[in-house]
Amino acid sequence: MHIFSAVVISLFTVIDEPFGAYLIALDSKFDNTKNINNILKLKYQLSKLLGYSNISSMLLKTKMAKSSNEVSSFLSELTKKAKKSALNDINDINDIAKEFNISKVKPWDIPYLSEKIKKERFSFTDDEIIMTFQSRFGKAEWLKPYTDETMKSLPGNGVKSIQVMCPGFSADCLETIEEIGEENREYFMEAGGEKYEYIPALNSDEAHIDMLFDLVKENLHGWTVNKDTALRAGLARALGADK
Repeated sequence: MHIFSAVVISLFTVIDEPFGAYLIALDSKFDNTKNINNILKLKYQLSKLLGYSNISSMLLKTKMAKSSNEVSSFLSELTKKAKKSALNDINDINDIAKEFNISKVKPWDIPYLSEKIKKERFSFTDDEIIMTFQSRFGKAEWLKPYTDETMKSLPGNGVKSIQVMCPGFSADCLETIEEIGEENREYFMEAGGEKYEYIPALNSDEAHIDMLFDLVKENLHGWTVNKDTALRAGLARALGADK
């Protein structure tokens, strides 16, 4: 739900003209377009000083995407796939806005209304979700808050039951099974916790495997290897694959 939060400018500019207009230039009282233009000019000057042709080339130097065209293509494709869900989200927001006497939803209303919908439908809010960081190694400072320290502190703050997931992993491994599923469970329970549930990764879920299959197929661009196909298929089935 609320997929537009990840690609808000792209989606609203494409699918909803009023929202797109608000995002480009807010009401005159709060319009900071001039400041944004000045920032962009300074960034452009910086990119030229550093030898880049434009701001995009400078920013993409340390990113996975290799060009601004690649980014635009990705956002365009994402917009197409997300449009239907995003339109449904907008309808939901417009509906709940009426309960708060909001006749015309503005961009700054969306986070508030989205939170209300989330609480109403799923019985939780963003305040009940914590993102912590694992993989700390050695004495060097790592990204905070640390997972283990958080687990040890939660029971003392009144949190007795938690569910934990690792969205960065499509398949479980030593780090998720042992460190998250076992070690951190012990920290939490020993500190006074009562229920600790680790939500497994997608692993061999059929929909997940189908998605990976389609992803690989799409990126092979027609390139295939016929050698030992039967052998590989036999090994795959022996490991539990359906196809």
